[in-house]
Amino acid sequence: MVRLLAALAVPLSLVVAGCAPKAASTSGGDVQPSSVSSDVASQGPVTLKFLDFEEGGDADYIKKAIAGFEQQYPNVKIDRTEQSFDQVMSTLNLRLADPSGPDVATINNGWQSMGTLSKAGLILNLDKYAELYGWRDQMSSTMQRQLEFTPDGKKMGEGSLYGTPGARLTTVGLYYNKKLLKDAGVAVPTTYAEFEAALATVKSKGETPIALGTQEKTYATNPLFAVQSLLGQPKAINDFVYGAGGTTLEQTGLGTAAAKLSEWQKDGYLNPGYNGLDFDGGKKVFTDGKAAFHFDYSGALVGTGADASEFGRLQLPQPEGGAQTSVGAASAVFGISAKTQHPDAAAAFLNYLSSQPMNELAVESGYLPIRPVTTQPKAGTVFADEVSGAAAVTADDGFLPFFDWASPEMLDVIGGQVQLILAGRSTPETLVTDGQKSYDDAAAKRG
Repeated sequence: MVRLLAALAVPLSLVVAGCAPKAASTSGGDVQPSSVSSDVASQGPVTLKFLDFEEGGDADYIKKAIAGFEQQYPNVKIDRTEQSFDQVMSTLNLRLADPSGPDVATINNGWQSMGTLSKAGLILNLDKYAELYGWRDQMSSTMQRQLEFTPDGKKMGEGSLYGTPGARLTTVGLYYNKKLLKDAGVAVPTTYAEFEAALATVKSKGETPIALGTQEKTYATNPLFAVQSLLGQPKAINDFVYGAGGTTLEQTGLGTAAAKLSEWQKDGYLNPGYNGLDFDGGKKVFTDGKAAFHFDYSGALVGTGADASEFGRLQLPQPEGGAQTSVGAASAVFGISAKTQHPDAAAAFLNYLSSQPMNELAVESGYLPIRPVTTQPKAGTVFADEVSGAAAVTADDGFLPFFDWASPEMLDVIGGQVQLILAGRSTPETLVTDGQKSYDDAAAKRG
């Protein structure tokens, strides 16, 4: 079982070494604060510049988090800048290299963002703060791995922490239409075998089993990664994505999952015109009641106008062993600029963003929390299914990384192959070959 819920509150008198430090210089490579302290209140007036890409309802949540932190630390002011995800990601390296840039920023997992920033010495190594605040004791090991890089920047999934998760989680899972299953005489599946049997039964009743839209490469991978998490071996998936060595793409079960999608397409299990629909178009087929199942991110039905009580979400176990697994990651990951003059205050802010009160606020705001909570969503709703499903995955330490983290081009390569396979113009074998080449090329460039 995973270690969970160590108290996030740390007495202000707890000091690991010295008083509030300035960050180390950033000539490249691993950067750590010389000493760390949780005594933020004694530092006098502090302003932290915070860059994030939270918009709409997400922005409301972040604003509440900032207000709560500033109430706890009246001497600290958070100066927030909000931009779109693309704007933040395309400019983040330059901004963090600027001495007047943000102190705290939302960063992204994988080689494209966190790996590049850590290797360049643009974000702090957070190991000393992790020890100070007990961050590792508050995360499952599969979640920690998503935030780790070796100080030389050559390996992901081991080494030091360079980011912390906020209190919200996103997973890829399977939604179902309660009424359609009931009318077809199908019980809600509890295993993968029952799910496949349900697909055949729904089809035999003249209904569409699975709704999806594959016009966009990015989202065409949703069903592929979800099925891989059920049919593949979790250790092989983790080892491949994180570059642990000795594992090929074929061993991860991605080819098996692709073959399953191809089989479903040939059996007529997909909605008509799926290849001409974008992500939202495929979702609308499902929310309009025209398909029994839909693979999507958690929170997918929010804002669609769908009655949350008419739909449910499944957290299917692995066929062998019964473990609960899911592709999942923090909705937002936060890092500290290596150039900040206030690393202790910045670390306290990161600590607050992942705190138990923020997890409770996540549920109250309709977001999936990253850790178990006492606040309970309304029973019988999709959200209640999502929360209980995530808790089950956490309990089994079953979070799997998004497979495209394995190389900078992996999402484009695999997404394009899914489109071609479902159009009858490629094969699972080609997907495996092309994905492996992308992985090998990226590994060679990293040295």
